[in-house]
Amino acid sequence: MKRKIGSFVLRMLGWKLNVDVNDTRKNHCVLIAAPHTSNWDFIYAIAALWKLEIPVRFLIKDFYTRNVLWGWLFKALGGIGVNRSQRNNLTDYIAQLLKENDNLSLLLTPEGTRSRVDVWKSGFYKIAREASLPIGIAYLDASSKTAGVMDFIEPTDDYNETLDIIRSYYRDVQGVNPENWNPNFQ
Repeated sequence: MKRKIGSFVLRMLGWKLNVDVNDTRKNHCVLIAAPHTSNWDFIYAIAALWKLEIPVRFLIKDFYTRNVLWGWLFKALGGIGVNRSQRNNLTDYIAQLLKENDNLSLLLTPEGTRSRVDVWKSGFYKIAREASLPIGIAYLDASSKTAGVMDFIEPTDDYNETLDIIRSYYRDVQGVNPENWNPNFQ
């Protein structure tokens, strides 16, 4: 049912998918999604993931998961509420969750916000290394109205080297709000 809903939403909004749906790595990886420049990114991403039948969870501010009116919805969609004001072992918890579930992926937006940033959050790298999983390079390109997964890479021993590889994939991708996307992130 989710696959049909995802297909319908993408078709109605004029978006296409560009991904090898037979790549089994999509079912057990750390997916990073960029550019993240608009609230619409969430809708496009969920629709694409449903169409691809990717069993995914994602991190979101706990404001959305604790809310009485819509908290159930974000949890049902796969949201894991995060209280960013508290220090915790979130990367260890998520890595362990992924180790225990062979048919689960985690979607992260390393920008951490919809605003322009110079530095990405490194949690995706730490989780992928800890869980010994590939990093899926997911994207939403507003210029072509295309969403997909460009590739899966193994994180190297060096974070900056891994970022260089990732940066090369996002070179020509444009966000919904292009002024909020920094393709030269660190």
